[in-house]
Amino acid sequence: KVLDRDLYVRRAHLAFQDAKGHVVSWPWEIEIAAQFLHTGRSQIQMTDEGLHLGEILIPYSDRKKARVNYRMELDEIDQIPFWKVYEEGIPEEAVRDKILIFAATSHLLHDYYHTPFGLMPGVMINLNLLANFLNGDFIRKAPVFWEAPLFFLFFFLSAYLSFHYDVLRSSIFFAILTAVVAVISFLLFF
Repeated sequence: KVLDRDLYVRRAHLAFQDAKGHVVSWPWEIEIAAQFLHTGRSQIQMTDEGLHLGEILIPYSDRKKARVNYRMELDEIDQIPFWKVYEEGIPEEAVRDKILIFAATSHLLHDYYHTPFGLMPGVMINLNLLANFLNGDFIRKAPVFWEAPLFFLFFFLSAYLSFHYDVLRSSIFFAILTAVVAVISFLLFF
């Protein structure tokens, strides 16, 4: 987990490297995804464009890290408390065809991190990252050739509307224009 300056977790390491930049090991999310996708270690490669996990390309966000695309929270996954496993065992139907992760989620262990979606146990950050790898669901930057035209269009229309209409109308147009730019920006990510 990589803490940003504001102590929020938005990114994660894609590899652990030595001082010379050679890969020493892969994070366990990469290892599990590789096994689940039937990808051998020889098919995990770091290139200039991202990390290749077999056929899946995991794009870098910066310095060979990946952005975590948060899609689930702790209450959205099936959990079996340790005491229940200890006393009753693990029911086969509850775990058939699933990836099992054994982890502690107690606040007493201080493994909670700030994320864009609130406080989250460390294992949930790992699970979100694993889900990103398995589903090919990554946060991507909008192409640069769209950023400048959208900015100038937004700027020009805002200036035009503010000079040609009263404050109320130009504010309404500005709100609509902001919503349109937000939708276009959102669609460019997919």
